[in-house]
Amino acid sequence: MSRQVGSYKLYNSLGKGAFGEVFLTKKVGKNGFFATKKLNREYSEKEENIKRLYNEINLLKIQKKFL
Repeated sequence: MSRQVGSYKLYNSLGKGAFGEVFLTKKVGKNGFFATKKLNREYSEKEENIKRLYNEINLLKIQKKFL
């Protein structure tokens, strides 16, 4: 089962944590899958947590270069 958000299809949940949930995602009309993190509202409202999110994004950008 999947649901569509804009031009993205979210499939099954890959996991849940304190900050939110990660879904298997595919952009409509494109090949390949990726992971999308849906943040809990409480998490995204705190400045410190937003900084952590940007740190995670930057880490993933660096990691991608080595995959």
